[in-house]
Amino acid sequence: MRIKLLFLTCFFPLSLWGQFGVSLSYDQQSATNWENLISATDTLGALDQFGTVSLYYWWRPENLRIEVLPEIAYRRNLGKVPDQPLAARTHSIDFNLNTDIYIFDLEGDCDCPTFSKDGNFFTKGFFLELSPGVSYRTYQIESTFQGELQGNLMKSNGFLGKLGVGAGLDIGISDLFTITPWFKNEWHLGANWENLGTWARPPYPELEKSTLSYMRFGLRLGFRPDYKPFR
Repeated sequence: MRIKLLFLTCFFPLSLWGQFGVSLSYDQQSATNWENLISATDTLGALDQFGTVSLYYWWRPENLRIEVLPEIAYRRNLGKVPDQPLAARTHSIDFNLNTDIYIFDLEGDCDCPTFSKDGNFFTKGFFLELSPGVSYRTYQIESTFQGELQGNLMKSNGFLGKLGVGAGLDIGISDLFTITPWFKNEWHLGANWENLGTWARPPYPELEKSTLSYMRFGLRLGFRPDYKPFR
């Protein structure tokens, strides 16, 4: 009985998890109005490079290679603090509903991970990704001194809708682990950095609303404890 209880304690949670994993990415931000606004000031510099870390879960319908990966992510600035008295910074918590479509193997019998089945490596592993989601973003203006961030001078928050389109390729390490390099272009809808325009001379409040997008390059590590050999 003790052995059975130990077995259930260790392995039952894995059957609930299915496939899950972690993803890391480097993101290059593009926000034309904000960039123009910041360049119109003498005191404000921006950090436009970002890193994102996320956790995801995997699900797919039977007999169809369309996979759904709900994901929660945290994005923040990378790089050196601007050589200015003030730094404009943003960070966010995102929820993404990644949908991966294996266009060359849409009706395949793959039980995933893809490399455990016969067939061409590229056609089994390549996918296109559609990624709708929502982002809770924090906007900050911080003082700087000798390359270090100091106190927060201004802060605001807001929700944004978002949509990403990209592609990736599953690469098998073993039947338990899969790594997936991917890239994605991501558009955020409704970006509004309140009071950013007050730092320009003269003020430009009309530039506080901006188109906002990211070119993202990332790597996912998938873990599949529910794959049949490990049950």
